[in-house]
Amino acid sequence: MLEVRFVSGRDVWFPIIELSYSAIETFAVDANLHLIYFVDSNSNELKELNIIKSTVTPLASVSVTTGAVLQKLDRIRDVSLTCRHRMESEKHFKHKLTNFDTPCSKLNERSDLYWISGTSRKVIMKGNWNRNAPLTIISGDNLVDPKSLRYDVTSHRIYWLDNSYIRSSMTDGSDIQRHVMASVATHISISKDYFGWIGGNSTYFARKTSVSYEVEIESGMINQSHITVFDSSLQQDRRSSCQILNGGCENICVPNQNSHKCECDFGLQLKEDGTCKSSIYSRNFILVSDTSHGRILQIDINTGNIVKLPTSIRDSRGITFDKLTTEIFYSEASTNTIMSTTVHGENTSLVYATGLAIAHRIAIDYSTGNIYFTAAVFLFWTENKMAISRSYMDGTSRMYIARNDTGWPTGLAIDFAANRLYWADGLKNTIEYSDLNGDNQGILIKDADAQLMSVIVHGQYLYYTAWNRQRITKMDKTTGVKITFMSNHPELGRLDSLVMYADDTVDVNAICSKKNGNCSTFCFPTPTGRTCGCEDSVNLESDQTTCQGVHRCNTSSQTVNVLDCHAFPGETCEFECKTGLMPAVYASVKCDLFGQWNPPLTHLCADQKKRF
Repeated sequence: MLEVRFVSGRDVWFPIIELSYSAIETFAVDANLHLIYFVDSNSNELKELNIIKSTVTPLASVSVTTGAVLQKLDRIRDVSLTCRHRMESEKHFKHKLTNFDTPCSKLNERSDLYWISGTSRKVIMKGNWNRNAPLTIISGDNLVDPKSLRYDVTSHRIYWLDNSYIRSSMTDGSDIQRHVMASVATHISISKDYFGWIGGNSTYFARKTSVSYEVEIESGMINQSHITVFDSSLQQDRRSSCQILNGGCENICVPNQNSHKCECDFGLQLKEDGTCKSSIYSRNFILVSDTSHGRILQIDINTGNIVKLPTSIRDSRGITFDKLTTEIFYSEASTNTIMSTTVHGENTSLVYATGLAIAHRIAIDYSTGNIYFTAAVFLFWTENKMAISRSYMDGTSRMYIARNDTGWPTGLAIDFAANRLYWADGLKNTIEYSDLNGDNQGILIKDADAQLMSVIVHGQYLYYTAWNRQRITKMDKTTGVKITFMSNHPELGRLDSLVMYADDTVDVNAICSKKNGNCSTFCFPTPTGRTCGCEDSVNLESDQTTCQGVHRCNTSSQTVNVLDCHAFPGETCEFECKTGLMPAVYASVKCDLFGQWNPPLTHLCADQKKRF
């Protein structure tokens, strides 16, 4: 922070705000409320810094920012600071806004927006929020390499850097002028009658009437990337109806010239009362995690239509769906946990803390209800050693499926009908296959620059996600021919893990699915039977079924015979009453985690004579 009115270049002292653990990519200020908004690339979040209270509050997740405000994104994004929802601004233009460089950090009074578009031949464009088509106001003939576009509220002109000079024009592109030479400038700011800019490790100031800089200040800061003016007189309160209770909108309030209109986040539908609803599918859908925007999406497998589920996530790498309980299980890389919720966003709870590990992929064993992370049934998994391995579900009989020619295997799927394994390679951008022993390997397709992630198989088709594709791609699993399914959606972010729910068929192991294979804790199916297992650092007893420290329920009773039951905690058992006694209303009894029967055995049977 530097007081502009007293800049002299001599013995300048200025306060510094240091934000530990943050990597600041770009920022903007609200001088009236004493707030600074910045993008933290360490956490991929837009954050709010309250200068008075010295507090930092996360507002929204972001995926990509480089350089100046929203520089080099392929679309314009906005965040409602009232309701903390992201909106994709293409929804408010008739034409998609692509290939723009630096949009202006300040809108003018009519809420117009200016940005630099193009790569080798750049132009300056103008648009607004009223669905009007954006216009080119300054062509490439009048520009060399424009950057750092700004709107000045005092002169109502736009300013930018180009070919070592600060230049400007009227808001319609007319009256182009050349101002101060700023040969080392990387980013500029305008404060009434003054220019300020950064270049290298210095900050420069000059009056608008000057021909070059008048004051140079060495700030002692390296890699300076952004500069702006903090002046409440330049940020007058021009609140629209959207700033008052968000205009009555649940998600997004879009101001226009006279009033506003309500919009919904992608995948939601607007209701007449301004709220947003989610038309959730009950079956025949794909679930996919959109980690850029912190959401889980449902995709109709027939139409490709998208629904946003009412569940907020932060950095979910793995996701799966329990067909029996209709629960969603997903991982959170930010907290190293596995969570569960319903498709309606209800009963969200912690399932397991993975410690130092991140659950990149999750699978369910329906035989036992066990959850495997970074694994799939029959236990295939990917490794940082660039290999794909296989083992029994107890971890034994390990063998390599593919080892020497893999780049970055990121997703696996098993086609049980064809006895085939498919995997996505994020480095080679291929989907490859083999049989379940690793033989007969081949490449099904190559998708250049896609950075493939997750793959699933259903029937004759294969589906995959890629970080550089804002869609789910569908193809024939045998020929690799792509099937019309979803087009690219700019509103989507980085799509990661996939799971399909199209039928109620589940694969179970007969041994482990019955009484947990007579194991006290874990039952691991193997091709020849099963193996019992325990928690970390806990050993099996000599009977190879009971873990140390497990307290069985006592089956000795004068009134009840417990039938075919090891009485392990969590086990439900049948019973019969001894001679002369009649059963009460209970049909079964459960051994709880503390080694006690529920209900107690003494409550299960009664003397026939006393009963009547």
